[in-house]
Amino acid sequence: MKMITDGYNKLQAHFGWFITVIISLSIFSYLGGLLIEVKVTNSYSEYINTFSSILKMVGSAGVTAAIFQVIIKSTAFMNVLKDTLDVDHRNWKKYNDNKIKEVLRSIQDAKSFVNVSYFDEKVGSIKLAKKVFLRQQKEINNIASSDRTLDQKKLLEKNYIIEESRITQTIVQNGSEISTFELDIRFFKKGKFIFRIQSWTESEEIHYPKFEYFQQNGYDKRFCDFSFSSVYFNLIKKGNRIEKNRYAKLQTIADDFSDEKGFEVTFSIDDIFNENDFLTLSFSTTVKDAYSDSNIKRIESGLDPKPFSVTSAPVGVRIITIQEEVYGNDSNSSKIRPTLTIDNDILEPTLESQSIFYKKSQWTIYYKDHEYEKLEYSVV
Repeated sequence: MKMITDGYNKLQAHFGWFITVIISLSIFSYLGGLLIEVKVTNSYSEYINTFSSILKMVGSAGVTAAIFQVIIKSTAFMNVLKDTLDVDHRNWKKYNDNKIKEVLRSIQDAKSFVNVSYFDEKVGSIKLAKKVFLRQQKEINNIASSDRTLDQKKLLEKNYIIEESRITQTIVQNGSEISTFELDIRFFKKGKFIFRIQSWTESEEIHYPKFEYFQQNGYDKRFCDFSFSSVYFNLIKKGNRIEKNRYAKLQTIADDFSDEKGFEVTFSIDDIFNENDFLTLSFSTTVKDAYSDSNIKRIESGLDPKPFSVTSAPVGVRIITIQEEVYGNDSNSSKIRPTLTIDNDILEPTLESQSIFYKKSQWTIYYKDHEYEKLEYSVV
């Protein structure tokens, strides 16, 4: 048995000779079967013809096996086989990033249980956003204090960067707009936490009440009235996750605009943060009748300016979702047409979907792909 195995291995090592031998023997076997086939019936013809059939069958099988061996030994066939079946060892380096993203997005669209995240892109985008942000602070430091603008002063006081922001604007069927923000914040130097946001409208028909009214409205009015809520969580200090019962209080101080068109809120936490500390700040604002049918008509006719949100601060990853409530809307018609531009160039949504409750447009923006000067998005 060992002699046979050794002989077979030697033939495999010399593949060309091995195939030649197999084909030659197969041909001889097939021809031998043809030659001994008996055309005239006699007492031995049945046995001879059976043996002839065996020889021809062995010959045919041998040729087929040899051809198959040649095919599977070919480089082209093996490359196709590996790309088709051997997913674990597929050479993904030959595909560009955008092609891989298209494949992953297609899988995510086809299978609801699949959630795709680009971790390397996120890490790279956060590093670049931080680098650009620190450079901006350095440039402002070179400007005389008396010559700095208010926005420059606000940027200079920040001791943190926003690694990821998740913003969702929801248009409810009654016309109310609910804006929800989740900001992942990482500190890069010791100090307190201060964060400012503004909410405003340029509509002639909308008048903001005092901010106190926003805060007084409970969760039961968040779909139909003016309301505001804020919280922070995921607090990590010195590498340790902090229990919620040990959180310092989140404070909000608001300044109402004199024309009843909005407010500015300053968030602060009565605590000291060190380098690499982390928290997630979340807040939500509801504005009544912001996108009522009558207000949308005023915007479309030019009587009211188009509402928009604009930002320039570098953020590692931005996920912006604009969704319209469609529950019970049998006509499937939309009141809104969401858009997003980066430095005045329109960017198509990363994801568009519809469920029984919402029709959604979503953008995922990595800073390393779009080193924007200005990012602007609007509902109508």
